[in-house]
Amino acid sequence: MRHNTNASGSLVARFLPSLLLAAAVHGWTGVARGGETRAFVYTTDFSTGSLANIQFGPPRTVTPNVATVSSDAVLRSFNGLLYVVNRFGFDNIQVLDPGNNFATVRQFSVGNGSNPHDIEFVSATKAYVTRYESSELWIVNPQTGQHTGTVSLADFADADGIPEMDRLALRNGRLFVSVQRLDRNSFFSPTDSSQVVVIDAATNALVDADPGHAGVQGIILPFQNPGTEIVVDPAGKLLVGCSGNFGVADGGIVRLNPFGLTIEATEATEAGLGGDLNDVAVFSSQKGFVVISDPSFNTLLRSYNRGTGQVTGTPFSTAGFNIADTEINDRGELWLCDRTPSNPGVRVFDAVSGGQLTAAPLNTGLPPQDLTFDSATTVDVAWTGADGPVRPLSLLAAYPNPSSGRCYARIRFTAGTMQEAQPLSIAVYDLTGRRVYGERLGVVGPGDYTVSWDGRTDSGGRASGGLYLYRITVGPHHISSLVVRQ
Repeated sequence: MRHNTNASGSLVARFLPSLLLAAAVHGWTGVARGGETRAFVYTTDFSTGSLANIQFGPPRTVTPNVATVSSDAVLRSFNGLLYVVNRFGFDNIQVLDPGNNFATVRQFSVGNGSNPHDIEFVSATKAYVTRYESSELWIVNPQTGQHTGTVSLADFADADGIPEMDRLALRNGRLFVSVQRLDRNSFFSPTDSSQVVVIDAATNALVDADPGHAGVQGIILPFQNPGTEIVVDPAGKLLVGCSGNFGVADGGIVRLNPFGLTIEATEATEAGLGGDLNDVAVFSSQKGFVVISDPSFNTLLRSYNRGTGQVTGTPFSTAGFNIADTEINDRGELWLCDRTPSNPGVRVFDAVSGGQLTAAPLNTGLPPQDLTFDSATTVDVAWTGADGPVRPLSLLAAYPNPSSGRCYARIRFTAGTMQEAQPLSIAVYDLTGRRVYGERLGVVGPGDYTVSWDGRTDSGGRASGGLYLYRITVGPHHISSLVVRQ
């Protein structure tokens, strides 16, 4: 193995100049960027709140109680800072600097009694905040905390006048807002429909998702009560989990097309998954994970086939309502917040096999409720083509690298300034220039994406150990880099 590693290093040294020359000729944007390195974990007993910091390792190192926050919060990471959305009864955004001992950089109100639920960033100076107790979506400058604008969602409210705006996602230059539309006069029960409202992030104008009907329409969901994060899959599509009425198997996972503003598919139903949907995470084009609560209100982590909707495994389960958030990092690890009273903490699983990687939950002090991963600062390295600087694609990272066996090499990239969706494909070549694997992966527009290679060849076998060149192609543009198979 040591000989192979040294040989790979030698080949890299000889091969990189040619790779960079090809990049300069074709025109693309490289990125100098480290991958995700740690998790930020929000912990709470619902009377006090705190943060824990967990380094990926190895070994995984936990530092609990790095900052004090509210007893009801969610976390978002952006541009090197950690944003804590302090929710019901607190009504503010707390900005922390992980690089400075999690000191609070600023803290700003988003309106008394507003109950903010999410924040989504358009740029360093523009972000949107959902306000659950209001019909007004706020626009803020996250650098100053200034309220810079408002988008009214009053037309999407039910009879009580409040639309219950919840989670946010930004794709294709548009903001997507899940709107639950619950009846506050009937114990917050679902009304006739829930939807996803679309907003042009450049103009802040509402976008009509159904021009065939009068007025501005959102994307009407086939299920009620969307409560999960809006998740972006490797092809840039949006997934949202709808729980419907609690205790009733009437919800499901919906996949949205952010370009056509349509419902693309119902990936799975609560009836098929075995309980109420609490959370959704996507690993690949074929595999997703859910947290559900069964009819006895026990929570389970399950994997499912995104094509058939069938359950493919139950990596973890608890006796009681104990599992909270789950997220997948760029190393193919699934992190899970386990609030089991006798032994709470964060558990880590292999997203490929479903096997648990932690011998015991990582102790975060208070029970974990929500988590997010850091985002390293991106530095563009611009290559100049015949028509000047070309920045259609940016390579982020490939993890794990080296990879081995059936382990996926997950390649992250950003598609930049495209006017419309373009076809996406991956091709892998050995150092003789022979293609060993290729696949068409649908279409993508502007946004961040992940594609995977599990070492398969076009013939269905496994690629031997060595150095490979992979090429990601989006429309007329491509980016290339190297990956090592052991």
